[in-house]
Amino acid sequence: MGFLEAIERPSDDPARETFDYLAAELHRGLERYWETAGKILDNSGIVLQAPPLGYLAMEKNIFSTLFLYSYYAADIEPARREVYVAVNRCLRGMVTGCDNILDDEYKPTLDTDLPLPAVKFRSIVDIMVSDRVLFALLLDSALSPLPSSTVMEASAASLRALTFSGAQEASEEGGVDDIPTPERVRQDIHHFKTGLLFQCPWAVPGVIETDRGQLARDLSQHLYLIGMGCQLLDDIVDLPSDVRQRHYNYLWSKIVHEGSSADRESLQVFCRESKDSRKNLQALFPGAVRAVAEEGKGVIEAGLYGLLQDGHQHLATPLTSFLARCIGADRFLPGGTTP
Repeated sequence: MGFLEAIERPSDDPARETFDYLAAELHRGLERYWETAGKILDNSGIVLQAPPLGYLAMEKNIFSTLFLYSYYAADIEPARREVYVAVNRCLRGMVTGCDNILDDEYKPTLDTDLPLPAVKFRSIVDIMVSDRVLFALLLDSALSPLPSSTVMEASAASLRALTFSGAQEASEEGGVDDIPTPERVRQDIHHFKTGLLFQCPWAVPGVIETDRGQLARDLSQHLYLIGMGCQLLDDIVDLPSDVRQRHYNYLWSKIVHEGSSADRESLQVFCRESKDSRKNLQALFPGAVRAVAEEGKGVIEAGLYGLLQDGHQHLATPLTSFLARCIGADRFLPGGTTP
């Protein structure tokens, strides 16, 4: 199944030629990351396995696809777009590795022969290797000749792009004591946690593709909106775990500050019982869940309509639905199926 089929578009969709072309670029960029990682790990005592099934598929790399599309919309040459795909994989490897350590879990970036229980060390390896792959990519022939000062500036920009999000995540370690207003969650928490993270794909190109100027800033802002909308939907899905761990959550704040007295009473019961399932969220907080789901959907669509070029904007609605399915929030949108 291809990308357009995954978002439920017909085989004769006029966007097929563009997305088939971009799919090939995505494949080459992801392969470049994996192959470079393998060379770096060579003779290290750690063997990199073949990429897992689905590693190259667009539908399995939906955010990487949107980031790549933004480079296409900026008319960056294809060879450089492929390098930036690999660069983004490096950033993802670093972010995922850090999240794994903080959350004491393991979501894989690389597939190595390390023992499966060694989750912390696996994450450390993912971070170290991704950082070294990034530097190797900045020396890639497709980007050369870059002055050493530009290489160093791009390397530093990639770190700066991640630190704001990381600092926000760190602030929630051990739980939080306040439940801020929904507006503050969006402006002071989600802005750093997710919005700026979705602008990271332009950190390195922003240093190198200096002639893109306002166009790059506009595309970065569209990605920001997509990230913010996805976070709103994610907060619905994560309400049970966020309540247990006392993490900031937009839906939680919406119920506390704007919900009815019945909603707040239901929330007290919900918190006491530390529910593990999202099955009852719509029944418990129908108004708040519907409001947050519609808000998230609207923000995602606004970002997609801004990102997609003429001839592709008909994909905004099905792409929004696909993103909601990936997040697990499609059941909360109008017409969604309640289990």
